Amino acid sequence: MELKADNESSRAERFEAQALSDALTGLYNRAGWEQLAASEDGRNRRYGKSSAVVVIDLDDLKLVNDSNGHAAGDELIRCAADALTQASRTDDIVARLGGDEFAIIGVNCDKAGGEALRERVTQALHQSGVRASLGMAMANARNDIASALTLADVQMYEEKRLKKSEQPETIN
Repeated sequence: MELKADNESSRAERFEAQALSDALTGLYNRAGWEQLAASEDGRNRRYGKSSAVVVIDLDDLKLVNDSNGHAAGDELIRCAADALTQASRTDDIVARLGGDEFAIIGVNCDKAGGEALRERVTQALHQSGVRASLGMAMANARNDIASALTLADVQMYEEKRLKKSEQPETIN
């Protein structure tokens, strides 16, 4: 009975958070993310569950904006948002945190589920022609979503650095 009430509460929270969406993509914005992350942290603590946090940063937005204009950059952002939504499960929380940075909370997700989510996201972005760097970390009763977001962000920037170091240098 308590789980059913909690599920209904979760649904009500999501409806309220719809007002906290990003105008360009329709995804949750940072305020929506923070509100829903706090709710998921509470559920993780109460029920001993875990959540995967995946951070996504687009690799080419500045290049697209500079060479093709901001309308093309906006289209790249929308394309990425669509790919992330397709790769996520119905209960997962997908947000545009700002600029070209996105994040997903894999709700009620263990580490294997988090790795599967990360792989689905990678494949969906690749199939959409969107280049991005990703990081993934776990949140649970002891490690909140904000901490996992920080860890995933570090991992994502490491992936971005590795990609840049693998690119051949150009001679001007």
